[in-house]
Amino acid sequence: MLKKIKKILCILGMVIAVATVSVFTWWWFLDGGEGYYRYTFHKNHEPFTFRDTTNTDPIYSDEKFYKTLQNQLHLDDSTMQTICDNSYVIPGLKATRTITDNSAHTMDICTSMTPQGITFANDYVLISAYCCTKQHNSVIYVLDKDTHDFLKEIVLPDKSHVGSIAFDNIHNNVWVCCYNDSSKTAFVCAFSLEEMEKYQFDISFSPIRYSLQYPIDTQKRTSFMNYYDNALYVGYFETNIKAESTVQEFELNDDGGLKTTPNLMNEIYEDEPDEYALPSSVFYISGNAQGMALNSTFVAITQSHGSDNTSRLRTFSNLKNSDGNVDARDFNFLNAIDLPVMAEDCYMDAHGNLYVCFESAAYAYRARKCDHVDRIVYLPAKVYS
Repeated sequence: MLKKIKKILCILGMVIAVATVSVFTWWWFLDGGEGYYRYTFHKNHEPFTFRDTTNTDPIYSDEKFYKTLQNQLHLDDSTMQTICDNSYVIPGLKATRTITDNSAHTMDICTSMTPQGITFANDYVLISAYCCTKQHNSVIYVLDKDTHDFLKEIVLPDKSHVGSIAFDNIHNNVWVCCYNDSSKTAFVCAFSLEEMEKYQFDISFSPIRYSLQYPIDTQKRTSFMNYYDNALYVGYFETNIKAESTVQEFELNDDGGLKTTPNLMNEIYEDEPDEYALPSSVFYISGNAQGMALNSTFVAITQSHGSDNTSRLRTFSNLKNSDGNVDARDFNFLNAIDLPVMAEDCYMDAHGNLYVCFESAAYAYRARKCDHVDRIVYLPAKVYS
């Protein structure tokens, strides 16, 4: 009798196991379970980690990185090796020290940091990143420009998307793209390079403080930004590639802040600011723009949207028309090259070389069936111009 019961229980267990596997298989392949896991679950959940420091090791091997780039660039081995040697591993993709709240005064680990912005600031490389689950404050990773070593993380005072950062080398200020969700207001904020160098997260587990902050009423969002020739260039990302958007130029004053105009409406409405910043010129651009860099001759724009289509880097002439504006829409491009998916912000050095940030290696996107890049990719001027 006991043997019969054991046999029945064994058969019942096998039936339940087969049924469970069958239901899971049906959900995974036929009911969108795979898509949910790859596209939704990863964006809303952070993986557990035992790490208690910001990681500095890459997600993917050097060989994988080489092959991923070569799939798009198709360059000779010497040029490819130069690109790989001069690219920077993005830290913090596995774990980043940050905080959950400005008043917490205790360190927490984020495993869903998503890189966005890139700029050079004297001897440093700065990379901005935000927490995809919105549980943690955004950060800026500080790297040594020459050795590529990770130096420290700068914890920012909010959870903004921080789509871009820029460095004013005249007034030595680091500018950050910010957004206030409650007021639906776009901002550009800044702290000094001196404050960044002095900042130590370990002292109080508190964020750095902005010394400058300006609402940008003429853009829906400050999606990306660049600094050039004593001005900030602030752009808006339009999801529709056929739509048009703008990059707006905001001149800086002698103190390093944005030039502002008195706001006459503040005499009528109490909640109006005393003054506001207005753009001095406009760059007309096409949709899907994620980053912009420029010099006196060229404008470079990175374009991407989603993980299904390759990114594109287009260059345009930095030539103002009779209205004092620049037309950098797609039909006016001078050169274009394809890049791996999910390209974000870019930075141009004094020699015209570009450094492009990618978000595809963040945990939110790591399970997607696409190429993944966990580096700030160096592109010599000869490759794209």
